[in-house]
Amino acid sequence: MKNYLRYLGFISAILSITYILIGVIEIANTYVSFIPLLILPGDPMGGFVSITIGLIFAHGIKELYRGDYRGLSFILVGLIMTTVFAGLYTLILIADAIECYVLTSEEFIGWTILNDLRIELMLGWILFPLLLWLKVQLSSNAE
Repeated sequence: MKNYLRYLGFISAILSITYILIGVIEIANTYVSFIPLLILPGDPMGGFVSITIGLIFAHGIKELYRGDYRGLSFILVGLIMTTVFAGLYTLILIADAIECYVLTSEEFIGWTILNDLRIELMLGWILFPLLLWLKVQLSSNAE
């Protein structure tokens, strides 16, 4: 497992920078159209959560580079929070789809899946296999 710790430290550094940038851009888009993309809407609370996830990833980088197992807890908690955050946005997307197509609400006329597609949703489900792999590696080392 020690061989993987440095790679996980590198992955953690990339994820940290990515989530902090996403959070800052989302908070900035709340007040000014900083980057006008559908996947980066103006959302101060979502931006705050993204910055928090990025800081959690950043906190374990030094330990992972040194080969210390204590750094795994930070990347594990960051991946869990990423997956929970993606799950929350998935539930919002499903609820809006039901509102549009099943209940045929007038507020959702013209709604498409692209209206609720967010960068946190995509990143969370892309990173889910890494969480499962890390869980398997930790449970195989515990034996």
